[in-house]
Amino acid sequence: ISPYTNNANYVFQNQKLWEDGEPIYLGCENSNPYCHYSIKMKDYSISRLTTDQGDATVLSKSGILPNAGRSLGVSVDHAKIPQISQTIDEISEFFGIDLNYSHGFEIDLEHLMIVLARSPVNIRLTDPSGEEAGFSSDESSQIPLSFYDGEAKLIVIPNYETGLYRLDVLGQEDGFYGLAVGIINLENDQTQEYELESFFGQSEEMLFDVQENSLVFENSIELASRSIGVIFNRLEARYSGKSLGLASRFYDRFLEKMSQNDKKHAYILLKTSLRHLNKSAAFEAKKNSFFEPGYLYEEAIGHYIALLSFLSDQAPRGQNQNLEKQLDIYDQRLKKFEPIDPDNLQTSYLYQQAIDHYFEAVSEYKLDNFSSAYVRLYLVKTLLPYLH
Repeated sequence: ISPYTNNANYVFQNQKLWEDGEPIYLGCENSNPYCHYSIKMKDYSISRLTTDQGDATVLSKSGILPNAGRSLGVSVDHAKIPQISQTIDEISEFFGIDLNYSHGFEIDLEHLMIVLARSPVNIRLTDPSGEEAGFSSDESSQIPLSFYDGEAKLIVIPNYETGLYRLDVLGQEDGFYGLAVGIINLENDQTQEYELESFFGQSEEMLFDVQENSLVFENSIELASRSIGVIFNRLEARYSGKSLGLASRFYDRFLEKMSQNDKKHAYILLKTSLRHLNKSAAFEAKKNSFFEPGYLYEEAIGHYIALLSFLSDQAPRGQNQNLEKQLDIYDQRLKKFEPIDPDNLQTSYLYQQAIDHYFEAVSEYKLDNFSSAYVRLYLVKTLLPYLH
């Protein structure tokens, strides 16, 4: 159970899933990105759990089968448990089934590439060696050990190669679709997500470069711009409001300035659009206990940050100075709101958003990505008035 789960209190109160206790936020110390969480027990006693590896809120007893005669312990990384023969044999014996696994190869579950499309499209991936996985791929040149589910629009590539990949997307009908491409390895997990538009029979080719710790689309700026436009279409189909309308209009003006190569004014308009978008997200969260479109706002904000970083040379002089001091200031401002009332669902959600943006700012600052750090702090600033 993760305290990062959106609307965690909603789940707890309405579905009663947390029999043993509710994860609650206990605050952070000294700008430490690994915060303290706890389980609030039924008797409301507090058991503090501190961790630097995950959230430490999954109770150990949840891994014990009722009336089990024995438990199994293996000395192996968690991700490798499903692939070693010891655990497979034990599970087979326990349940009295034959899993029919093969010892002929080892799939590295900590070195995966995943491509997922949310309808209405088909996808095909071509790796740096020219081998394929996906719709209408030639089985004789299939990527080794790859998995493709045509119904789920899912491609999984174990032991992926580094190099240039091509992703072909074929529209099955007119409409919007989501696309996510991610890599998982021991050093760094990365995901790129886009909301795009498809047309029946139309195909699109996307190129992205994969290295050990990076995944970069060649036309990432164009994809980010298109995604924001689609997200506005989806949001405006369901919601109205002054801030959302202003965000959309300022974004249209940003696109106009970019087409005129007026990057200075484009930067200002994009930043203004982002401020109104963040205000719209906060306003909707205040109205709704269970904020369904939250992921759309969060994805859009990620694309805004990418675009603002691309235009960072247009930022006003001195914008990124004294960032360390600003981080300390906003750390203190956020602490003034602690503890957050867990029964106030909307404020809890917004506070977690502010905390997430703040620690993203800390991470970006440590990586010398000062423009991204500034934008994250800017988002914290726009959320603070909604926490009262």
